Amino acid sequence: MITSAIQRGDSVYVYGKNNVMLMVIPGELNGYACSTVSITNRKARTITTYDDNGCMLYVAPAF
Repeated sequence: MITSAIQRGDSVYVYGKNNVMLMVIPGELNGYACSTVSITNRKARTITTYDDNGCMLYVAPAF
């Protein structure tokens, strides 16, 4: 379960219960919920959504 996602520089740090770091993903934070986090990649012009295990769920074009 994702409890927070924080933008630090060019990466997004995603945390779970008890502030355990789940993953670090390069890009800009687009948004997050308890089970997913969405990251914008400006160079590729995409928004990628990951689950709380770090698995990529889908990629959508960013306009």
